[in-house]
Amino acid sequence: MKSDIINLFPSSVHLIDIENYDVVKDESLSFIYQEQENNPSSIFNTNVGGWQSDSYYHQWDNIIKKIVDKGLSQHSELYLKYKKITYSALWFNINKKGNYNHSHQHPRCDLSGVLWIKTPPNCGRLIFESPYSYLSNNHLDSLNEEYKYDTQNYTAFNFNPVEGRMLIFPSYLRHHVEPNESDDERISVSFNLDIVNR
Repeated sequence: MKSDIINLFPSSVHLIDIENYDVVKDESLSFIYQEQENNPSSIFNTNVGGWQSDSYYHQWDNIIKKIVDKGLSQHSELYLKYKKITYSALWFNINKKGNYNHSHQHPRCDLSGVLWIKTPPNCGRLIFESPYSYLSNNHLDSLNEEYKYDTQNYTAFNFNPVEGRMLIFPSYLRHHVEPNESDDERISVSFNLDIVNR
């Protein structure tokens, strides 16, 4: 008997490694630390502890926006047919030991992303939660591990942070960041994007 699998309605997460990231890493860190020094009060949205900047860094040219722009260019060339994407927010996150981000989504935008700037070992994985985990819990529990791996059928999926790597994902995907267990800081950039279909 012939059998086949067709996976319907996937949520795509795109991984982009920034070319020659090591060349711009130190400048990126200096810029973010300078912004933290200039604006020491944290914005508290999803972060438990740590420092989160305001979200307006997409509004002018700076080293971080240039790096993200480079990654977005790679993303657009490979996957997208629409003419334009625009930023609605871009901000920085510094998580010290024990800091984390609780479960959340990014409303009022189409795509969201993260760029990892500094990622010491054990600094906290990014965990995406399936939008269907509650409805399909019994079904997913019944699957063997090989099938789950082959079809990416999980209640949640984690990504280890890698310096210079950018993820772009649908903003509806609920996600959280595990506590930083390192003695060093975990630094990332987050951003939201709108699709312009004209």
